Amino acid sequence: MTHNGSGFDSGSPGRILVVDDVTTKRLKIAKAAQNLGHHVIEAEGGLQALEIVASQPIDLILLDLLMPEFDGFKVLESLQADNYLRNIPVIVISGLDDRDSISRAIQLGAEDYLEEQFRVEILNARIEACLEKKRIRDIELNFLMRIDLLTDAATTINTGDYNPDALKLRPVTAVDDALGQFGRIFTNMSEQIFRRERRLRQQVVTLKNILLLFATGAVLGLGMPLSRIASELQPHPFGIALWVNVMAAVLGVGYAIARKRLPVINRQLINFLLVWGVLTASGFVLIFWVAAHVAASALSIVMVTEGLVVFIIAAIFGIERPTPKRLIGLSLGFVGIVSLIMTQQGLEGAGQWIWIVLALLVPLNFALEDLLMAAKMPEGVDLVAIVGLTALVAAILLLPLVVLLSDFFAISLVPGKLELTLLLLALKTLIGMSLLAQVIATAGAVFGSQAGYIKAFAGIVWSMLLLQESLPWVAWLSFGIILAGLILVESGKSEPLPDETPLST
Repeated sequence: MTHNGSGFDSGSPGRILVVDDVTTKRLKIAKAAQNLGHHVIEAEGGLQALEIVASQPIDLILLDLLMPEFDGFKVLESLQADNYLRNIPVIVISGLDDRDSISRAIQLGAEDYLEEQFRVEILNARIEACLEKKRIRDIELNFLMRIDLLTDAATTINTGDYNPDALKLRPVTAVDDALGQFGRIFTNMSEQIFRRERRLRQQVVTLKNILLLFATGAVLGLGMPLSRIASELQPHPFGIALWVNVMAAVLGVGYAIARKRLPVINRQLINFLLVWGVLTASGFVLIFWVAAHVAASALSIVMVTEGLVVFIIAAIFGIERPTPKRLIGLSLGFVGIVSLIMTQQGLEGAGQWIWIVLALLVPLNFALEDLLMAAKMPEGVDLVAIVGLTALVAAILLLPLVVLLSDFFAISLVPGKLELTLLLLALKTLIGMSLLAQVIATAGAVFGSQAGYIKAFAGIVWSMLLLQESLPWVAWLSFGIILAGLILVESGKSEPLPDETPLST
């Protein structure tokens, strides 16, 4: 039979190790054991015997005492020193007939003793007795091991960890007995609790991300009316973009230096900042350019296409899985934006619609930023510091263009309406982009891009408050559709891993 660590059926053949340095004696004993139906393994000495028992399961050892270098007594001592090997029964078969040697062998753990000239019937009886004793002992040890596993599982659950994998009850549940049934009940109960906690944890994470998303959209939405105001005060989109990024860089890098949170500059970070800096610079120029020709509320409405653009790009490149639920959610958002544009007043005329089309480049730019942050954002860095450094790179890139296009303008040291507008835009950039980076890091690019919906809503509200712009009441119905889409496009990150701390702790 094959030994499985849990005992063997009564009367079944066992794996017997015959240890004797004399070939004729070893072959005689091995032949006798084989004739009794057992699987026999031979060892020519004590050291070889220990190597065998350490590498494969053995049910019984037939051991000679008198062997050169490493005799039977040393074998018995080595077996007794090992908590697992000491459970292997040993029958001493030796030509020694003095009582002291026999007594010593028994004291060292031998189960029985046979003279060298044994009778096969007696050998068979001794072997069967030892194997039966080994079988009972294996069953007992296995039962105690399974009891220990159940006890450990109860302790694990008591700490608040209901992960079935952490309970390690597979050896218990694999046996079809009362203990196995109890283990299966235990496992099923923990699985139900674990799944429920994981769903709850995911709901909490999604809710936190939605709240963070609303805060992000509210801050970034302020940029639409502020961009309109800045464009009216200074018709220099490159110059405005330069000053906003300079202010954001001073605030962000200054904060990082004061808090000692500047990241370590390496090639990976430089490449990331260069790409993000290009997108930041182009995004600002586009917004300030378009804002001079499009109402802030209309520009805000266009921003909701950001989510659809991110979803399409992420699906094409396999960044996130395009599940039907998320596709429906994003489609609802797209329906909302179309209906909002159709209800927007002041878009009559081909010229105005051209600016709306050009305005669509702004959410495309934002979408590329979202995907860049999701794919390449360095881990463990301060987000405010990264946004500040990005603004610094964007300012450096914009400076030669501002000079070349003669788009520079001076600002006053005494804050006026223009200076305050530029400062608010810089703060909006620093805070809003830091929040957006946090959302994307925890929920994925597709979910983070839904800030475009909130940004659109917030932009319209800010436009009403700051610019006295209006929106037809029918348009608010479209926002209900957009919000439904936002709920369907849930967090794109996977559920918490099994080794995470459960909520109950």
